[in-house]
Amino acid sequence: MTEFNKDRDNDGDVDFSDKVGGVAEEIVEDFEQAVESVLPLHLRMQAWARRRPATHVVWRAGVLIVGVTVAVGGGILGALLPILPGWAFVFLGLAILASEFLWAHRIYQPFKNFIERIFAWIKEKRNRSK
Repeated sequence: MTEFNKDRDNDGDVDFSDKVGGVAEEIVEDFEQAVESVLPLHLRMQAWARRRPATHVVWRAGVLIVGVTVAVGGGILGALLPILPGWAFVFLGLAILASEFLWAHRIYQPFKNFIERIFAWIKEKRNRSK
């Protein structure tokens, strides 16, 4: 069978589905690699973990452990040591948790909006005084 006849099916039509599928897969893989090369490290790690159910569960457990440790540990240290602001660690831990959990995002979002309004107000005051 010649090279030209290998691509033909029983009816004599040329079958390009395998070739098109292979090219499409290569294009998608190249696009994913290009997008991932631009993303920050933690987002690349998150994307990698979400590809497989087992790694996704491990990733979520790791985020939960780190977020709770920062929030609770930092809050306790901040309460015991007057030099550390405990509330900052609580918000940082909540931000870590909000990156992966919807319930934490719902708690974190109003605080984030409040802080952004405060910073906008301070910036406006500074610009007004100049």
